[in-house]
Amino acid sequence: MNELYFFGFFFFLILLVLGAFRMGKAYIYGIIAALAILMNIFVLKPFEIFGLTTYGGNILYGCIFFCTDLLAEHYGKKEALKAVRIGFLSLLIYFMASQFYLHLETNLALEGAEAVQSALTTIFAPAWGIVVASLSAFLISNILDVHIYDWIHKKTGSRLLWVRNNASTFFSQLVDTITFTFIAALFGIFDWSIVGEIILFAYIFKILVALLDTPFLYLSRLIPKHD
Repeated sequence: MNELYFFGFFFFLILLVLGAFRMGKAYIYGIIAALAILMNIFVLKPFEIFGLTTYGGNILYGCIFFCTDLLAEHYGKKEALKAVRIGFLSLLIYFMASQFYLHLETNLALEGAEAVQSALTTIFAPAWGIVVASLSAFLISNILDVHIYDWIHKKTGSRLLWVRNNASTFFSQLVDTITFTFIAALFGIFDWSIVGEIILFAYIFKILVALLDTPFLYLSRLIPKHD
């Protein structure tokens, strides 16, 4: 059933993004902010699809690249980079707010307060190595993706949309996966003996998401855009 859930949720997200695109680029910014936060919550959820083990944050992260490519295609590099900054700021706010509320002294006299604190600790107490790795990989890979997409766009014009979409995402997602995994390993989050395996499995999954979103980028050409 995981494959069914995966494709169903993927198509829901993509159609949601296209609906937001129809209403204007500001809505895309909002979706990117939400996805940036959610991916760092659901990254804790491991699951298997097509025999490969992956984590819940990857599909959300893949949709962020679809959003920035959508903005770069229709609004240009400047707006796509603005979206990256919004996503990065959202991550910073998420991390700081989660640590603030996590470290507030809990009133354990209230029924259920201890269970709530325990649940929040599980979700919002990541090792700082994960925080550094996540922020670094997000900023580096998304900026790289926008610049590569824009460079190919200038070379190809309106032609070869599938080339710039996939080439920019394939390369930037590889950089993202390597950056995140290596930084996490430096902080002792991952054992160096499994770094190669983690990179391979994560990258294969991200490539799958990138290939699936390409037809929808073509579909966006049929949707009237609004500022």
